[in-house]
Amino acid sequence: MMTKPWLELNDPEINANDLMAEIDVRVAAHGRFQPHYPTFGHISPMPQPPNEHFAPNLYHHLRALNELEATDSTPELAASPATQLPLLGKLWGMVRAQAHNLVLFYVNRSAADNAQTRAHMVNTLNELTRLVQEQQQEIAALRARLEQEDNA
Repeated sequence: MMTKPWLELNDPEINANDLMAEIDVRVAAHGRFQPHYPTFGHISPMPQPPNEHFAPNLYHHLRALNELEATDSTPELAASPATQLPLLGKLWGMVRAQAHNLVLFYVNRSAADNAQTRAHMVNTLNELTRLVQEQQQEIAALRARLEQEDNA
């Protein structure tokens, strides 16, 4: 059984094998393209401070941001003497609970949006800090190389 090649050309001047060989040469010359796709729900961990030349304030605030707890928005109704009345107390308690639930409905919608925004911001700040660390290491290596070349 003969399989068809994945590339077929019907041009007398261009050969599919020659074209594939040229593609292989160019890919080898430029390196292989590795696309990076972020994973769904990816949490970028906080980078650790480097051993030298780091800004303590940056890592203090970044750690505080990474350790923030989610906002608690459960209803908390304080005891009220009005709820102790025989007939109206129960009705007042129901009205009061429903009013709290209505407010919490809108607060929770806003809190969910803020939590999603915060998660993206924390991940972005962690990745930017990691990128700055890599750039600082590269700058230090380049400076050391320049210093070696100047001394030679």
